[in-house]
Amino acid sequence: MTARRRKEKEGPSFEDQLAELQRIVAALEDGDLPLLESIEQYRAGIGALKRCRELLDVARGTVEMLSREGAETSVGGAAGDATARGGDADEEAASDDEHTADEDTADEGTADEDDARGARR
Repeated sequence: MTARRRKEKEGPSFEDQLAELQRIVAALEDGDLPLLESIEQYRAGIGALKRCRELLDVARGTVEMLSREGAETSVGGAAGDATARGGDADEEAASDDEHTADEDTADEGTADEDDARGARR
């Protein structure tokens, strides 16, 4: 499908609708239109405003969806890194936990030795 046909099918863009709304507002603010024409322009402006809001809602939903996907990707990134290096994310996390536990035990031993030295003084 060509870009022109796709645009015709999807309707005017947000920018087109916003430009139309701005044109209508300027015409109404000039005050040179007859009453019935002003009412028709006002009605057209409400329609353009409604389409702008609909297009903005679609854009907002798309941005929120992309943001969630990005957050999920970055959260899963650490596990993906371990797998990419040929390791298993669970094994790597377990070895990190073991290393921390070993460090804690070593720190406790040093503290106990310091306490024993203090008691001997």
